[in-house]
Amino acid sequence: KDFKAKCWEHGLLSPNFTRAEAASNTGGTSSCERNEPIPESLRAKAQFHAFKLERVRHALGDKPLRAVSWYRSPCHNAAVGGASASQHKEGWGTDWNSTGDAFDQAMEFHFSDGGRGYQGFVGGRIRHVDNGPARTWTY
Repeated sequence: KDFKAKCWEHGLLSPNFTRAEAASNTGGTSSCERNEPIPESLRAKAQFHAFKLERVRHALGDKPLRAVSWYRSPCHNAAVGGASASQHKEGWGTDWNSTGDAFDQAMEFHFSDGGRGYQGFVGGRIRHVDNGPARTWTY
């Protein structure tokens, strides 16, 4: 088996990001299943995203990063008013509390390559990054 398959089997998306931390977590605020894992059908997307985040983590000195939001089940996405085509539902969209310029620059660098993906602020200092098709949107 390849390295990514081994990571998945051991509860990881990548060496420093776990499947549990990426699970759809409603925080008990809706009727949705709590901590719903990323489905196997989205494994490739979620791992692609996680390995990009490994590069961001390395650029920031290999310190832990904790996402505010990663995978959202369709129920969870609807409960929070997420876009119908949200990349969170695809397992490769994440939201983060920005910690400043170095963090923002690392996210911008790693999530603006090749005309794919989006990175930007969705409210206050919450930064969204994903690997979906390049696009713009506003709130």
